[in-house]
Amino acid sequence: MNYDQWVEKYKPCTNHFDSTGGIYYETFGKDAHFVLHEIDSSHVWTVIEGDTNVWIVSGIHYVNRLNFVVTDVSHDDEFIEVLDN
Repeated sequence: MNYDQWVEKYKPCTNHFDSTGGIYYETFGKDAHFVLHEIDSSHVWTVIEGDTNVWIVSGIHYVNRLNFVVTDVSHDDEFIEVLDN
């Protein structure tokens, strides 16, 4: 699945803490508290830095994480990787 297909299927939410209207949540502070404690984990994705690319992967991950993303549609705990544009 490419990034555009992922956006169409899972519908990432706008970060309501970010005035620029982006989809990325920080991994600390009020963003992290919201994502980790107020959102069902089946709607949370983690942006991870790989060796040569940045990936969006389903679920909550801690190693190499850059940001979180919340989607309207659940990933149902299925492992999915998407190359972040």
